Amino acid sequence: MKMNDMFTQHFNNDYNIIKFNETSFEPKMKYFSEKIIIKKGSHSYGDIAYDKLFVYMTENSLRNLGLLILALLFSNEMSEICIIIDNKHSEISKIKLRFDHNKPYFDDINFCMQPDFYSFNVHEYEKHPFEELNDHYNNPGFYLTNDTEIVKCASEMKSRDVLVISGTIKALILLSDLFLNASHPDNLQNRDEYVFEAGYGYNKGICPGSIELSLLIRNRDYFGVFDK
Repeated sequence: MKMNDMFTQHFNNDYNIIKFNETSFEPKMKYFSEKIIIKKGSHSYGDIAYDKLFVYMTENSLRNLGLLILALLFSNEMSEICIIIDNKHSEISKIKLRFDHNKPYFDDINFCMQPDFYSFNVHEYEKHPFEELNDHYNNPGFYLTNDTEIVKCASEMKSRDVLVISGTIKALILLSDLFLNASHPDNLQNRDEYVFEAGYGYNKGICPGSIELSLLIRNRDYFGVFDK
């Protein structure tokens, strides 16, 4: 199924009304999207270069990505949703949304949680939306890998083309809420770019394995620029 078909089939077209519970929507395991382009880059701190991604998405694609994250969280059985990026200009071919429903909330206590309800509330995020989040364990996590998710050498490191997005319930709810608000028409008038870092390492700032990600929201006409 194309990702942009999902919103019209399952949700009210009123951007202000998005409510979610365990019966809202059962997602498919695989979706396709032409309106996502991800370019790879790097950013240097001292002598070390870290991954940086430039993610171009239409507002509809971004909204649907936020909805898919919610669908994954509220699903009792599904642990991964794959989005195939069907655009020749993208250097990333897949996005894997991943959540482990059986992972204990505490390291030493066998206790798991399942979200019960989500209701969308329109509000603005800053350009660096998670900069002031002191609980860095609950930052959304991103990392680059390949189809096998085994990277052994420099050539495999360079050819990574799969973006994995995962995290705790709180982390993924924050990310979904950001995507839904960033794609809302009221907020698009004020900001169309967001920059944030992965939560891996659980330290403030850049750390080994982290990614800096620039999210750029563009209209459908903008994607024609890549064809010139």
